Parts: sequence; C-alpha cells; structure tokens
Amino acid sequence: MYIILGGEARVLKTGRDGEVELAQLAPADSFGEMALADKEARSASVVADTDCVLVRINDQAIHSRPETGLKVYRNIAKVLSARLRAADELLAWRL
Repeated sequence: MYIILGGEARVLKTGRDGEVELAQLAPADSFGEMALADKEARSASVVADTDCVLVRINDQAIHSRPETGLKVYRNIAKVLSARLRAADELLAWRL
C-alpha cells in the first residue's frame, strides 16, 4: 500500500473498450490497499502524472505493531467502503 505525500497520479484499468481512468490521486490519497488486505494481484495500474513522493506500508510493518495495524485496516475498510459506494452509484445510473 502507498500513501501519496506529494505529486499526482491516475488509477487506470483496462476494460472492453480500452483503458479507463478510475480515479485521480493527489497528496493524502492512497492506493494498493486491496493487495495489502487480501494478498492478491493488483486490480488496476497507477501511473504518476508528476514526480511523486510516496510512503510504502507493507504487511510486515503492520504485523510488527498490531495496534497500528488495527488502525490501518480500519482506515482501509473506510476507503474501500467509500469506493464501493461510489462504484455502486455509477453502476446504478448506467443500468
């Protein structure tokens, strides 16, 4: 998982009509939460639009301090919930 401290990036995913931009990221945004939580391959690509400064949070850092890990996973749940709600809203308007 990465947190953007500086710079801008885009989240891209290839769909049936080509590459689609899912999100624009700026400082304080994060990406890679799903892979941290479920250990699966990434579901999208992140491309830097400018030079970026990132903080990397790996599972070793989380497991070495359980109290920190709990806070990180709670925040991941909030982020993923917000993204799912937004995706649901977009999907509802397309149906």
